[in-house]
Amino acid sequence: MEISKITLSFNGDLEQHFLDHYFEKNKTQIRIALVIGMFIYAAFGFLDSQVIPEYKTQFHALRFLLVIPLAYIALLLSYLKNAQKFIQPLLGLAVFVGGIAIVYMITIAPQNISDSYYAGLMLIFIYGYAFLRVRFVYATAAGWLIVAAYEISSIYIIEVPYETFINNNFFFITANLLGMFSSYTIEYFIRKEFIASYQLEKERKKVIEVNQNLEQTVDERTVELKEAMKKVEKLDQMKTEFIHKISHEIRTPINVVQSVVEILKEDLDDENQSIKDSIEILKEESQKLIRTATLILNISEIKSDLYEAEFKEIDIVEQILNPVYLKIRKEAEDKKFKLEVENTSDRSLYYCDSYSTMQIIYELLNNAVKFTLKGKIKVIVRSTGNGSFSISINDTGIGMSKEFLQKSYLLFLQEENSYTREFEGLGLGLTLVKDYCKLNKIDISVERQKNLGTQVTLLFNNGNQKVL
Repeated sequence: MEISKITLSFNGDLEQHFLDHYFEKNKTQIRIALVIGMFIYAAFGFLDSQVIPEYKTQFHALRFLLVIPLAYIALLLSYLKNAQKFIQPLLGLAVFVGGIAIVYMITIAPQNISDSYYAGLMLIFIYGYAFLRVRFVYATAAGWLIVAAYEISSIYIIEVPYETFINNNFFFITANLLGMFSSYTIEYFIRKEFIASYQLEKERKKVIEVNQNLEQTVDERTVELKEAMKKVEKLDQMKTEFIHKISHEIRTPINVVQSVVEILKEDLDDENQSIKDSIEILKEESQKLIRTATLILNISEIKSDLYEAEFKEIDIVEQILNPVYLKIRKEAEDKKFKLEVENTSDRSLYYCDSYSTMQIIYELLNNAVKFTLKGKIKVIVRSTGNGSFSISINDTGIGMSKEFLQKSYLLFLQEENSYTREFEGLGLGLTLVKDYCKLNKIDISVERQKNLGTQVTLLFNNGNQKVL
């Protein structure tokens, strides 16, 4: 499963699996980008009419009879059943044609006006490398062909002054190189994530299959069962080590990508709002990757007994629940439903590890918000006597079937596991919550009904705090 460092591709059938996955994951973004691109390209036709009316007919022909129809064809073809097999070269061609058209406009426009069109090439680079989801190899080919066309026209056709030529090339080539770096980095780590998910999915299926077979044959094959369990333990250790390494591999470069995104966003002015929006999408997706990597790292640490807990007495409501509530509330408000807390307990002190306890409440509230589409989420804190108390999280979300509830703590398991499922994630949250509850001696109970909502109750029993 090696990735080609030059073309960013896999060998054999895995490449087609990735292209299918990549198209399914990004088809909405591609279609939105095509529509926005056509709108912006057409809107700049107003510039033609205002600054260079004598060439308006030629420029409008390029815009409305060549570039925009090609983008529209790509949009229509993206709805075909096998669109993932040809859509990427077509998107690269659309970027190339859009850039070549601008180069032509620069070539025939007077010198004092062509600079206005030159700026459009920068938008083409940002659009092709970051917004349209064109694969690195096609975006790079389109970008350098546009550069070559500009160089030829500048030297042999319009004879741009030397100082202007050097200045334009500095920004032009730098923008192209930055675009290549961004596109390469994004696709490389998307492919790394795909490999990890692909391998983990295979291992998950193997483990589930082994568990099912063992349940059926445990009475007849006790001796063989012991040998099989040794192999499973070894496989689990290898998987844990792999998770620990891959989480670090994901987090470090994604932090770099986010830094580059912030720099690009600061350099754009208010007229580039659509580009800013696409950069914001990139930032949000990067944050999702970082959160996933953090979950994987936490799972790895707790499963490998590497987590170092620091126990002390803290106020669960004041120091954990309230900060988490403030962090989650905005997301709930964005989804237009209520998130409220009702506290009737006169005591919320508990001796525990602060970080893992906060992760428990954060994961449960985050899941409640994630799987609730309408209604409300209510958190109830009540006293249970003898200095103990409970926290119940009630939501009106999609709930869970009884069959899945029995398996909900299995690692990497979700009720929907296809690439096209409605809700994202690897299914790590409940596994982590279970292990952290065990670490802090917090009792957890779950009552769920499919499509009717969920109630999760955490019992902080101070009677359990004799020995930690």
